[in-house]
Amino acid sequence: MTEYIGHELLKDHIRRQVRRDRGKIDDTIDMVTKDGYYIRVKPMMISRNRIKASQKQEMRAQARDIIIKFGATNTWVEMQKASLDGTLETQIREAVSKIQPVRDVMIRRTQLIQSGVEVSDGPTLEEIISQEEEDKKAEPSEQEGDLAETMAEAVEDVVDEIKEAATEVVGELKIGSGTTAVDAAVEGAIEVAEEVVEAVKEVAEAVKEEVSEVIGGDSDTDYNSMTVAELKALLKEAGKPVSGKKAELIERLKE
Repeated sequence: MTEYIGHELLKDHIRRQVRRDRGKIDDTIDMVTKDGYYIRVKPMMISRNRIKASQKQEMRAQARDIIIKFGATNTWVEMQKASLDGTLETQIREAVSKIQPVRDVMIRRTQLIQSGVEVSDGPTLEEIISQEEEDKKAEPSEQEGDLAETMAEAVEDVVDEIKEAATEVVGELKIGSGTTAVDAAVEGAIEVAEEVVEAVKEVAEAVKEEVSEVIGGDSDTDYNSMTVAELKALLKEAGKPVSGKKAELIERLKE
């Protein structure tokens, strides 16, 4: 079975269309048809007179918009017919003539790049962006939970080590302890060990609270959404330099 893979006008024919005092506007457009064919279309427009670069850009944008919309709402077979019978060229001519009268419009080449491209499967760009934003919001709470868990494990390890060391000291001191001095030393070692354990617990709790505040503060403060004036006001309050670009101001606030 034969598959249509595109067409191309002869280069000699194209050269004959471009004469002195005429403008040539061409473009290369990649698109996907309604039935999932990935194709490349190369339109060309010949103006009656020389035109400005800005007008060429507008005409090129108009042609691109028409071709992409036509392909998105039609099948590959319908795209073939429109390219060969002049339907697509007529639509482009009507649109670009409002900017500058044209002598001729042609689809000088169509090319089938890939068949079976499904554009309906998978998330859209908006869905991807939305998911990324949700993930970013969830990151601080996850980091805080992981950090708290790690801190708790570290505290437990330190406490266990101190208890083991204290037990060993107490055991050594109790060997042959029959005097009042040795008994006092034993009691003192036990008290010191208990105080160290409590101090470690207090320090660990304080560190966890400070880290939680820092993480919460970073997640709540969106410096990128602030204006330069607002960023400079924050820097002044912090007693930091206020000169530089917005990115530099943000970095300075995060220090």
